[in-house]
Amino acid sequence: MPYTSHPAHYTLHPPAFNWQRTSYSLKPCVLPLLPHCSLRAGFDHELVGLVSDAVKIPVIASSGAGQPSHFTDVFNATKCSAALAAGIFHRDEVTISQVKDHMKANAIPTRV
Repeated sequence: MPYTSHPAHYTLHPPAFNWQRTSYSLKPCVLPLLPHCSLRAGFDHELVGLVSDAVKIPVIASSGAGQPSHFTDVFNATKCSAALAAGIFHRDEVTISQVKDHMKANAIPTRV
């Protein structure tokens, strides 16, 4: 049975998940959850946590960020190595400085 966080959004099939779990690639795993992009309700902590706990490669949370706290939340809730966003920056909803300041205020290491 495939892992499903929300049936209307996406399904992660075991073969793809098992490949990531057994992969010894040096490349990071980016988890783009396209249905989450437009929601801007935060990253999918359940899926990011599941994958970051299972694989030995860096996991990058992607899709869903809508405010600076979403970055802090995903780092506190999972073992992901990085998180990314684009739309909120392109639409000038949030600045990169605001995200970095929020992370710094919450003791999450970030490059300045």
